[in-house]
Amino acid sequence: MSAERVCAYRMMGRNVEVRCDASKGAAILQEELAAYPPAVATAPPDLVVRYAPVEYAGLRFANPSVHCEMEDGFVIKGRMATVRFRLEEDRLLGVDFYPVSAKSSLMRGLRRMADIQYTSREERAGVIFHEWVAGPAAYWAPDLALVHASSFSDARGVTLIGGTGGTGKTSLALELCRRHGFRFVADDISFVGGNGHVWPNLASPKIYAYNIEGDSELAGRLLGGRTAADRLHWALHRRRGPAFVRRRMAPAALYDSFDREGGPLYRYVILVREDRPDLHISDISPARAAEISVRVMQAEYAGFHNHLHWHAVNRAADDLPPIVSVTEVLHRWREMLARVLGQASCQLARIPRSMEHGAFRCRMAGLLADAG
Repeated sequence: MSAERVCAYRMMGRNVEVRCDASKGAAILQEELAAYPPAVATAPPDLVVRYAPVEYAGLRFANPSVHCEMEDGFVIKGRMATVRFRLEEDRLLGVDFYPVSAKSSLMRGLRRMADIQYTSREERAGVIFHEWVAGPAAYWAPDLALVHASSFSDARGVTLIGGTGGTGKTSLALELCRRHGFRFVADDISFVGGNGHVWPNLASPKIYAYNIEGDSELAGRLLGGRTAADRLHWALHRRRGPAFVRRRMAPAALYDSFDREGGPLYRYVILVREDRPDLHISDISPARAAEISVRVMQAEYAGFHNHLHWHAVNRAADDLPPIVSVTEVLHRWREMLARVLGQASCQLARIPRSMEHGAFRCRMAGLLADAG
């Protein structure tokens, strides 16, 4: 790639070198990654990521057709992107990825209109990087665990708000970071280190229609300056319900400030919705919090886990063990989180299913902001 551009960032406690081609998608990716601090200048990269068309040199197996086992790793042929993981023994050396695009402009336009997020192929670069490159990279990191949680910091440390999708994690982060003095750390997936440090995940948060209900200022930030087609897409999909349309927005545009370094884990609150008359918060053990966290991640990363299982199938055809095992990774996370969470406050917040979203957001944010 003659026009290759190289940038290096500090992510997940590691130096990550990102090499890009000269495409529009690469420029969009670089703009999103600029939120991260630069890598340590004197240290070599721990991981090399390439944004460029994926090559298939060294192909060994294709079982099933969406998974290609290579001499040095494997390739995921996904709906949004093709991703190649390059391995050496038990180490992840690099990841190559590139968005998938429909061949005809008509199909590209139709897919964009059908997309909940109204994104073009190029605009997906940041999503793909964070969800199919950075997140999976943690599976090879012995000192990292993924937690499905929004996170934000104050003088006491970092608070994680975890749970399954749709429980209110993003809404709480928006409320606390915009009105209660907290600083954004992550929207969806948090990187928790074995030393208790929570590293930022500065992927642009996904804001749904229900996140902006009753908040004209946030609605203006999210939808202001968008094209007529973009606004029409929002209006049409909004008719299906507030959970059927969303947009991504960079932390710098969404918040007055955000945390580029992260900090020590201070508190972990897991949200669950249930049939009950009142909101109730209780303490839970670190082991129980770790167990819930790992089970949520099993569901959230089920697509990637399928490829790790297929990797094991193809390796077995050569009478070899898998280089990375889902079972071993989840066991490591469970043990590490139980230990790390022992240094933090762990709570379970039981939220009435019937509780109105705005009331939940204000009530829960007030409780978290006032808690010592």
